[in-house]
Amino acid sequence: MPSGRVTLLSVRNDKKYIIRHKYANTDTQAPAELPRSSPGLHRPQNPKGLKRARA
Repeated sequence: MPSGRVTLLSVRNDKKYIIRHKYANTDTQAPAELPRSSPGLHRPQNPKGLKRARA
């Protein structure tokens, strides 16, 4: 179901943005627990955009 996938992607992006904004407000550097090279955080810049373009 495309709707389910979109929901999951949006939730993931929301979490990522919340984490980034939280640390941006408190500290400019990312925490050691979440390195920039981690597979969960480091993804294509616009996954939602790519999916939308394909759909």
